[in-house]
Amino acid sequence: MTGRGQAPRRDGAAGLPAGPVRPGAAGGPVRPAPGGLRPEAGRLAAIVASVQRRLAERQARRPEAALERAVEQVLRHQPRRSLTAVLAGGRHRPVPAVIAEIKRASPAAGRLAGAGRGGFDPVEQARAYQAGGAAALSVVTEPDHFHGDVADLERVRPLGLPVLQKDFVVSRYQLLESVLAGADAVLLIARIVPPRELARLVRAAEELGLEPFVEVNDRRDVEAAVAAGARLIGVNHRDLDTFAIDPDRFAALVPLLPDAVVRVAASGITTPQRARDLHALGADAVLVGEALMRSGDPAGWLRQLAGAPGGGGA
Repeated sequence: MTGRGQAPRRDGAAGLPAGPVRPGAAGGPVRPAPGGLRPEAGRLAAIVASVQRRLAERQARRPEAALERAVEQVLRHQPRRSLTAVLAGGRHRPVPAVIAEIKRASPAAGRLAGAGRGGFDPVEQARAYQAGGAAALSVVTEPDHFHGDVADLERVRPLGLPVLQKDFVVSRYQLLESVLAGADAVLLIARIVPPRELARLVRAAEELGLEPFVEVNDRRDVEAAVAAGARLIGVNHRDLDTFAIDPDRFAALVPLLPDAVVRVAASGITTPQRARDLHALGADAVLVGEALMRSGDPAGWLRQLAGAPGGGGA
């Protein structure tokens, strides 16, 4: 692994190409089907296709070599915070650690940010999370389907909590962009890339000083994540194609996760009690987005989970 203060490899770290992404190229965008995405992944394939289009446009404007040079400077001067360190061992604590998410909208929930609150300030939201005791922040940056913005991540980074960037990563180029945005960890969705490519992206992220947070939905995803060497695995209760919630998914998959892996339960966590229930099943942490974004008192929601006075309703 490259040290966080060292320059990244220029020869396509972890076997990923350093040049522009081409459909089907190792480390580049994944063919919807056949390929990394499963044939049934209609909605998810549409999201990934839009990600690929935007990625190609950015690469045309700014070659990867230029990104590499900028990343070298960032790695020399900007230390990264460890998401794993603040979450590890959470299953042995009284309550789970919380990754509190900044998410403006989603295909499943519609618009979240600013609903009934006269606009949205990601820094104000993040400060409320911090005041409530959140261990880390998650920022959704995908623009077309989630109304995300990388600027939200850049604005909340100075608060000091580890920041997870959530997007649909299919290329090392995007990992370089994550470093430049100031992310400490990056989401890798097992379902959208083949297992071998997932392993390459995990290694590439680590070489760039990013912690890979690998999201899984089923047994095949878990097998791919474990084989890739993921040490931070999130079980998403939401199916990314149908957007349906399976409340029993974490319970079904947690026995497949190695004990050394940091286990995170995500999606469908609407109340503090639900977070406690997942903690009892073995979750080190929970990732909460929609419930906090809709809450009139997100700090109170988080305090209620911790059992502190002054907690707001779910």
